[in-house]
Amino acid sequence: MRYILILVAIVTFQAVAKNPLVTKEMLTRLSFDENDFVRRTVAENKKTPLDILKKFVIDPSRYVRSNVVSNKAVPKVWLRENFPEQFRSDHIKAVLDRAEGPPSDRERAMNSLTSVKDLKALSMWQCDLDALRVEAHIRNEDLHQAAFRKEAAILSALIRNPSLPSKILGQICSRLLDAEKQNGARIYYLLHSAVLHPASSLELMDLLFEHTNTISTVSYSDGLRCLIARNPVTSPRALRRLAETSDRRVRGCVARNPTTPIDTLRKLAVDPEFYVKFGVLRRETVPAEIGQILLDDPIMAEMYQERLIGGYVSTQDASGLR
Repeated sequence: MRYILILVAIVTFQAVAKNPLVTKEMLTRLSFDENDFVRRTVAENKKTPLDILKKFVIDPSRYVRSNVVSNKAVPKVWLRENFPEQFRSDHIKAVLDRAEGPPSDRERAMNSLTSVKDLKALSMWQCDLDALRVEAHIRNEDLHQAAFRKEAAILSALIRNPSLPSKILGQICSRLLDAEKQNGARIYYLLHSAVLHPASSLELMDLLFEHTNTISTVSYSDGLRCLIARNPVTSPRALRRLAETSDRRVRGCVARNPTTPIDTLRKLAVDPEFYVKFGVLRRETVPAEIGQILLDDPIMAEMYQERLIGGYVSTQDASGLR
């Protein structure tokens, strides 16, 4: 029992240390925890003060020391000046040696401070095929597929950059779709990230929605459709078509989208699948007309009334919807 309580305490402290809203005072207190799992988590938190990290670079645990180096908020210059030589493992030496040179293309692609001009140049990054021939031969890979694997690392970093403009994001997605068409490149995870990007646009959602109709793998196409169906910038036309798909998860996502047209909500509110109707019920706001449809449903009526009483769902005039 004592072991379980200790384990629960460690997991709780780790969760607190990972929280982006944790205060520096709390991180300072957790940095004195005797368990190195907790100290490791503190070491990789971007808000941890440098005076605490200075203590961690001589921590008895090599994992804590390694996490200080992995912390992206810590300037590499500071690490080179404050990390004692006797604690520099081969891995840490390699990281610090790389830090002395200019940042790699991937690091620049991920950096939110990179200029738009440089981001555009990186979005057109191409691998040197001549330099890649030997590696492709060793891996028994098609040359163009091997080149795209290298390029995908840069494109993936760009898509994860929150400062990437919408226009460049659209150009990257078009390039990815061309690569899939020409070389059979696997771009699933990249398109998923693009749909979730804060700069995703209505035009991009339409492009990716049309792409889902060409995908032979059902699990992939439906997974991408779910993300598109959740995105508030998705066009009414695409949402209407998504609401007609056979996958109930996709229809459920359309039901919860705050910009779903009222005529589509009417159909979803009487969908044969409970999962879809429950999606309508879980909307942040439910138009009065749709609320009445739910009240007429023998299964949904009681749940809808309970949510109204509990304040989870508010009714509004349908005029605000498209």
